[in-house]
Amino acid sequence: MAVLLAVLYGWHTVPLPLVYDAEGYRKITQDILKDGVFSKFYLSELRTYGYPAFLSGVVRVAEAVGWSERWVGFGLQLGLHLGAAGSLWVALRRAGVRSWAATAGYAGVVAHPFALLYPGYFLTESLSLSMGTFLLAGGIAAWGRRLPGWFWVMGGVVCGAMAMVRPANLFMVPMWAVVVGLGLWRRQWVAGLGLICILIP
Repeated sequence: MAVLLAVLYGWHTVPLPLVYDAEGYRKITQDILKDGVFSKFYLSELRTYGYPAFLSGVVRVAEAVGWSERWVGFGLQLGLHLGAAGSLWVALRRAGVRSWAATAGYAGVVAHPFALLYPGYFLTESLSLSMGTFLLAGGIAAWGRRLPGWFWVMGGVVCGAMAMVRPANLFMVPMWAVVVGLGLWRRQWVAGLGLICILIP
């Protein structure tokens, strides 16, 4: 049902012309594709490179498969949203949450109207929400469990990438630091990678 609603939203929103912020991200993406991430791209004094770097990947995929950039972006952003919601359900179940409650939480995230509307736009909201949901699932997974080093590396990278995609997401850094601190308190020293890897993006 969520996928059907998202496609119906997309059928309406994807054909709309890019304007305002979305058009700005398109111009930044063109500059990055031409001159690289560390070039003086359009509005570089105001915008970070995170989301345009993601859109650069969208453009390359679209060129490779011969599809519309807008539809490829829609599909990738929707796929990330569905995957993030699924990871939240798995984390809740493994944390001992009852099936009905985990399913209710999953349904509330996966079928949220705005979460299904945003993938059709070239704006930071959809990607930010997906990464935030992945981090939430990671925080739940880390509660009371010892996790491998790759988990902490990926968590740190996602947290740092959230800030580069949308600077307003900086509030996630102290929240992730609490999760890392919990791991360190349990003497899982590899959790420290979760803070160091925030700097990678």
